[in-house]
Amino acid sequence: MTTSYFSEAVQQEVIEDRYPIVLVHGRRVAEEVIKIVHDEDRFSNVESLLDELSAGYQDRIQQRQPEEILY
Repeated sequence: MTTSYFSEAVQQEVIEDRYPIVLVHGRRVAEEVIKIVHDEDRFSNVESLLDELSAGYQDRIQQRQPEEILY
């Protein structure tokens, strides 16, 4: 994720290396966070969403091969 832009070199490297990476602009992430807070009654603001995500973070970590993420 970036809050700026994806250079042509970065985009080309992702294609050439065939990494299972999706390039997501920081603005899109912010828009989705705001949408979740707006749509979900349990979140009063962005901080409450981030608190919930942080509280469960360790339980969601998994050791996986890059190829598994796409399937």
